[in-house]
Amino acid sequence: MPERAGAGERDAVLRAAGLPAVDLAAVVAGQDDPLVFATVSGAHLYGFPSRDSDVDLRGAHLLPAAALVGLHEPEETRTRMWDRDRIEMDLVSHDLRKFARLLLRRNGYVLEQLLSPLVVHTTDLHRELIAAKAAAEHGPAGDVVDPGRLRTDIEALHARLDAAQAATALPAAPAARDALHDLIVRARLDGAVAPTGRRAAASAER
Repeated sequence: MPERAGAGERDAVLRAAGLPAVDLAAVVAGQDDPLVFATVSGAHLYGFPSRDSDVDLRGAHLLPAAALVGLHEPEETRTRMWDRDRIEMDLVSHDLRKFARLLLRRNGYVLEQLLSPLVVHTTDLHRELIAAKAAAEHGPAGDVVDPGRLRTDIEALHARLDAAQAATALPAAPAARDALHDLIVRARLDGAVAPTGRRAAASAER
């Protein structure tokens, strides 16, 4: 599973996302089994890292066939936590078989890991998984369900939603707006978030 050229470009993307200048290639090389991919998750992916944010790495690895064909259950998910250059890091990876099963369960978290733009390590298998996901996402629905049946079901669901909306007794707008407004004003003016005993003592002093 050769590494694709362009490591310098990936490093630039990682630095732009606020990743510390730590040798992540050494982290990849130190794993017991080859990684299919490793990407960054957590605060750096979501765009709000702080100076003390740890580095959350997620990915998939490839166990040897001997670990899967015998009686012993392999450790399909591995978690490793360590400090490197005074940076807290963790790596959680699944064996490729388990990762594929999670994908088939429509697990959004593993999709996020697969498609993260913050790539630490990639391989041909990683790119093949991404391509398969893209092909399935934009493939014809007729391969899965009859288009006529799909249209009929969607129209029926729209009709049920319209009927439920017309019959509902719920108000068109929330009725508690004024009560919530009063609660917020009272909280700000009276210090309602103070511990109960402290509020009682303050009331007594008045």
